[in-house]
Amino acid sequence: TDPLIVGDGINWSIENLTLDMQDYSPPRIRPAIRCRGDSWRVANCSILKIGRIGITVFGGNNWSIERNHITKTVPAQTMNESILVTKLRETRATNARIIDNICEGSGIMFWGFDSTIAHNGVSNTGFGSGIFTGQVANCHTMKIIGNTCSGGRGFDENRTWVSGFELWSSDSIVKGNLAYDNGVHAPNRAGFVARYRGEDSNASGSVFIGNRAHNTRFPGRSTTQA
Repeated sequence: TDPLIVGDGINWSIENLTLDMQDYSPPRIRPAIRCRGDSWRVANCSILKIGRIGITVFGGNNWSIERNHITKTVPAQTMNESILVTKLRETRATNARIIDNICEGSGIMFWGFDSTIAHNGVSNTGFGSGIFTGQVANCHTMKIIGNTCSGGRGFDENRTWVSGFELWSSDSIVKGNLAYDNGVHAPNRAGFVARYRGEDSNASGSVFIGNRAHNTRFPGRSTTQA
């Protein structure tokens, strides 16, 4: 019921492994791989049939998650992520890179600063959105570049229809991303959502350049995102 592998400290790596999690959902939200520290990387791994979380990161500086393949057999409307980046007490992730990963059945959720999420492929997410960045107190100055999110589906436990991208981070660059066929069963849901909850929680100062959102099922009753 605890992580299968734990990486902690400075200058470590986990590479070229295959972990088959057998669709097991532990009683508490636990990942296959848990990461903490600075200047590390997780690369070229396959994490298959995750129950809830593939990789969890707690804060840290100058780390990377690259070229991994993470799958969830059945998308679920309760909390689950291929890659979940959160804080360690009051320490947020900085100068992080999540690049060239393939995530099937669950998405990427990021809380941190001055970091890059680029060239990832996310499909068939059942919770939240394909790629989610947190609110301004915990997330800003992000680069979201060249990602593809498709097939988001369901009405999750937060009473939200699953979108392609849900972006709260301020002062960020969102460039060259693609969203299609998200919001399955909810055609009023968008491919890209830039959020505003109030003066202290919004995506202000961000720039959106050259992104594409389209519905491959239009016209017809099976159309998806608006």
